[in-house]
Amino acid sequence: MSIVVVVGRSEGNRGLPQNPTADPDIYLPFADRNAQVGLALRASVPPASLIATVRAAVRAVDPSIPLYGHRDDGQLGEHQTSQSRFTMWLMGVFAAVALSTWRSSASTG
Repeated sequence: MSIVVVVGRSEGNRGLPQNPTADPDIYLPFADRNAQVGLALRASVPPASLIATVRAAVRAVDPSIPLYGHRDDGQLGEHQTSQSRFTMWLMGVFAAVALSTWRSSASTG
């Protein structure tokens, strides 16, 4: 690791009024981060029509950057809530089975 710049006291960068610890803040170059990056676009055309244009623009900057998981905001919302919706559906099925079992045992007993 090489030191690029030394930053003086930096308050508020963590969203905290004061640094709660005596540990220094470390800033890493963006290229050194091994994380996924999201890109959000606002457009007046259908989102699917922009995929090829965005892919070409990113490829022009760095051809090694992969692009995947293209979703519009509707699909993103469905994807983010799909597990919760499935869990609630499954609970509804179990509740219906339990209620049906309870009613049939109450009517026979």
